[in-house]
Amino acid sequence: HGFKGRQDIIYVRGDDWEEFPGRQVLEDEEVPIHFQKYSAWVSSTLLRHEVQKQATQVYRALVDEAVTDEQVIPLLEDAIFAPSDAVMRLVYDWLYHEGRQDLFADRFVRLSRLVGTLWSRPESQHLVARFVEIMGVDTSEITRPIQDFGSLNEFFYRPVDLTQRPFEEMGGPKPGTVTSPGDGLVLVYSNAETAKRCFLKGKRFNLANLLDHNSEQISLVEGGPVVVVRLQPHNIHRFYAPLDSTMGEPVLAGTHLHTVKSHIVGRDDVNVFTDNIRQIVTFRNSTLGTYILVAIGAPLIGAVRWSVEPNCSVGNGEELGYFEYGGSTVLLLFPPQPSIDWKFPIDRGHEDELEVQIHQTIGTI
Repeated sequence: HGFKGRQDIIYVRGDDWEEFPGRQVLEDEEVPIHFQKYSAWVSSTLLRHEVQKQATQVYRALVDEAVTDEQVIPLLEDAIFAPSDAVMRLVYDWLYHEGRQDLFADRFVRLSRLVGTLWSRPESQHLVARFVEIMGVDTSEITRPIQDFGSLNEFFYRPVDLTQRPFEEMGGPKPGTVTSPGDGLVLVYSNAETAKRCFLKGKRFNLANLLDHNSEQISLVEGGPVVVVRLQPHNIHRFYAPLDSTMGEPVLAGTHLHTVKSHIVGRDDVNVFTDNIRQIVTFRNSTLGTYILVAIGAPLIGAVRWSVEPNCSVGNGEELGYFEYGGSTVLLLFPPQPSIDWKFPIDRGHEDELEVQIHQTIGTI
C-alpha cells in the first residue's frame, strides 16, 4: 500500500479482493470500499488511526529517558520509511508544541550521530531499495546499480550523471549566469528581512545569527538577496557552485538539528537556520564580488562533506560537496549590488516553492 499525494487514503494493489489480506479487517470496521481489478481505494479512517498509533510510539520513546537511543532507532526507521511523511510530521508537531523541542535538542544530536554510524555500515544496504520505493527516487540518473551501494548513506549522497543535466545555455553558462546550487525547492527573497517575514520566521533569524556574528561577512551581504533551496529526500544531495568563483574556508556553526520541513521552518518559535549545525563559506566572483553559501544540516545525520579544497577555484556548476543523510538546505546570500534578475517570482511563502535542478539558470547579473 502507499499514499496518493496528501489525500490520506490507502492504495491497495491486487487482482482478487477476496484474497486481499486486509479485507476482513476493513469490512469489520465497515470501511467503505470501492474495488476494481488491480486496485482498491479505501477510506482514510483506518489510516489516520495507524499513523497516530505509530507516531505515538516514536514520540513516547523520544521523550522517555529510560528508552535508550539504540531502542529508539528501529522506531525512527519505521516512521521515516513509512509510505508517507505523515508519521514524522506528527512526531515533529508534538515535539515542537509549546517550545518542547529544546528539551530534546541534545538527544536529536546524539541520535543523528548514532544513525550516521548505523546507516554508514554495510548492514544498512537492505534499506536502499526501500528508500528508492518510498521516496520515489528517479533511478535513471544513478551512475551504478542500487545494489552496488555499500550502505544507505552512500546511496543518499549518490552522484548524478551530469550529462543528463546540461546547462540551459549552449556551451555552458555565461559569466553573469547564476545557476541552482542543487536539486530541490527554491524560494528567492529580496533581502533577509523579507525572507524572515515570508518564510524563515524564527525569532532569532537575522544575518548576524545566521552568519555566527561574523561582522565582515554581514557587511558584505547585508540588504542583498537570499536564495533558499530545500532538498527533498528523493533529490540528489550534492551541491554545486552557482557561479565561477574562488572558494574560501568553511566555518562550522550551530548546535541543533531541527527538521527543515516547511511547516517547522515557518514557525515563529523555532530558529531552524540560525540554530542548526551548518557550514558557512564565502566565495568571490569577478562580476558579482563576494557572496556566501550556507550548507545547513538536519536530522538524522546532517553532516556536510566537501569535494573541493578551501581557497580553490571552481567553475559554475562544479560540485562543491554533499550532505550525508539528513542534510537538506542550501542558502545563498548575495550582495545588494550589482542587482540580479531572478527567473522566479520573489518574496513568496513556502506554498509557492518551485522545483529547480542542478545547472538550471535561476538568475542573471
